[in-house]
Amino acid sequence: MGSVTPSTMTVEGEKLTLLSLPDPPLLRVLSLLPVEALGAAARACSRLGALTREHPSLWPGRGELVEFWEYEDLLDLVRVAPRVAILRLFSVDEIDEQNEPYASARFNYRDSKLTVGTEHDVASLILELGPSLKHFVMTKYRGVSPLASLREVGSLETLYVRLVDGGGDLDWPQDAVLPKLHSVQLHCEDDHVPSGATLDALRALLQAHSGQLRFVSLGSPQLLPLLEACRGQLRRLTVAAAPGVAAGLRCVQGLEELRIILDHDRREKEVDDLLRTWPGCPLVRVELVHCGDATLGALGAGALAGVRHLVLESPYRRLHALGAALAGLPALCCLDLRAAPSPEVLRDVAAADIPALQLLIVTSCDASKRDREPPLLCARPPSDAELLPALADLVLRAPAPLHVWLRQYRWRPLEPRLRCRLLFAHPAPAEPAAEPCPWCWLCAPAAAPLRSDFRMPVESAEVVESARVHRCDC
Repeated sequence: MGSVTPSTMTVEGEKLTLLSLPDPPLLRVLSLLPVEALGAAARACSRLGALTREHPSLWPGRGELVEFWEYEDLLDLVRVAPRVAILRLFSVDEIDEQNEPYASARFNYRDSKLTVGTEHDVASLILELGPSLKHFVMTKYRGVSPLASLREVGSLETLYVRLVDGGGDLDWPQDAVLPKLHSVQLHCEDDHVPSGATLDALRALLQAHSGQLRFVSLGSPQLLPLLEACRGQLRRLTVAAAPGVAAGLRCVQGLEELRIILDHDRREKEVDDLLRTWPGCPLVRVELVHCGDATLGALGAGALAGVRHLVLESPYRRLHALGAALAGLPALCCLDLRAAPSPEVLRDVAAADIPALQLLIVTSCDASKRDREPPLLCARPPSDAELLPALADLVLRAPAPLHVWLRQYRWRPLEPRLRCRLLFAHPAPAEPAAEPCPWCWLCAPAAAPLRSDFRMPVESAEVVESARVHRCDC
């Protein structure tokens, strides 16, 4: 055997280097490098660059923050990194060119996502990612608007834009159409009022894709003027209530799912009248945020008797009129309560009010189960110990086999953890001695809403207790 030095090895006169290794051990070596070193190695050698692009496992799964003093350095690293499907863009607050990095990036290849913070024009970054980019998220970004650059991204499927003070006007060419775009979500930060030019650009975007959009969210009252552009084949719509919301919704045809965000007591009466006399095609799913008892009563007036899935997200209300709403929804099979009602409200729900209910999801606000203070509520939230007997009693009283998920949040420094308890009742088994399987055909759809929650990653859902509730006929 020949001589050995720290960087090379000589075998029978042949000089060997790191690049002499076959791919498997070379990948093992690369996996030990931090992001900056991995990117530098990939840029230094075409073979290493090909390996880093083709093997996402080399990159941190949960996302490691990388800071750049030059924007071009970010582009260089992106060119040797695996392609991502999600790009999230935001501004780095109060950039100090003397002491602070010009841009930051967080690579998360577990979720195929790249998060970038910068004030730079990111058109070149978007073009670099274009062929693989499917989802674009812009939150609190105050740089040059990148919206027009997206017209070159033919693979884009979803778009989320959060408008903030200090951001430039948006622009969208009226003749530009993204062939795969099907979802657009728009929101304004706090009391930001978008300019007329921005509203015109967003209106042009919605109108250009009116024949293919399936989901539109206008999450702020300031965006209600865009409702007139939400036509075509739209199936899902989220809208924040503002003057004229009822008139605008009456003109939207073909909806199957509707989410209305109420600003506490303002605009409730207008929405109540709309729900009480819903004129459109039958809705399948309804979500109400910050709804009061009057709105619940309007919901149960009978105009929405075909609703099968109801979501109530009212952390500042106690849902005293829940039974009145359920009485007018005979087809309801899934009820999702994003804030737990009092046990008394649950006990007041009559069996006749839930003839078809098969799934109930309740979000627990038990402060003892959380590592930080719960949000301010108008009354003390019920504890899990108080909720569980009322939920089990509802399971036993329900006419149909009912599954109840008690959803609990346990907050951790980096991400929330979702924990669930499942209570359910099955018909008696044919063989008295036979123990039926604890998971029936309803359990798969019962778990689906937990995993589709916008705020919860799929990996964070786990069942911590499955308690079978027996009926007693004696």
